Amino acid sequence: MEAAAYCGISPTTFDKLVSDKLMPAAKRIYSRNLWDVRQIDSAIEDLPGGAEDARLETSEDW
Repeated sequence: MEAAAYCGISPTTFDKLVSDKLMPAAKRIYSRNLWDVRQIDSAIEDLPGGAEDARLETSEDW
């Protein structure tokens, strides 16, 4: 699945994120699933973790 590959995760993990509403669902056009890359990017930005969270944890430990 291209959307999962775009995120660098397995299709199974991507499907779980969609079912948990952490990733956007596909838009269905005829028999094709289409994902909006901007929505995926936004969902990734909203996920916890990453450099910003690590920086915040480090500064709070002081």
